[in-house]
Amino acid sequence: MNRERGFDDPKPMSNEHLLSAIAGQADWLEKMSRAPLESQKSASIVELARKRRGYIARLCMEVVSRGATDGGPNNQELKYLGATSALNVFLEVYEYSKELEATGNSKENAAVKSVKEKLFAANGVLYPTRWEV
Repeated sequence: MNRERGFDDPKPMSNEHLLSAIAGQADWLEKMSRAPLESQKSASIVELARKRRGYIARLCMEVVSRGATDGGPNNQELKYLGATSALNVFLEVYEYSKELEATGNSKENAAVKSVKEKLFAANGVLYPTRWEV
């Protein structure tokens, strides 16, 4: 755990844990967006939302970094049952993130947008709240 930020380090997380952590943070942001306006504007909630968006960005950067590699021969979690070689499930996210960066998006925002669009929205999981830092 990163004591300074209060969040787990995404590097050792499994792919499932990584996606679950993103969804958990996004769910919190969604709940706060539906809270009374006075609550949304309180200093503590604004600060928590900022930290959670930052953590989502860190998690998304990890997804993109995993998309940049082949998963390695010992990475069993990237194999489907019966497969003989690893399949990089985050490759499309990586490629889309690079496209977004080429159009002027920052590295963090490109990672966040690519994960949100390719892994969540494309599968019918919609989060209208802004995730970008």
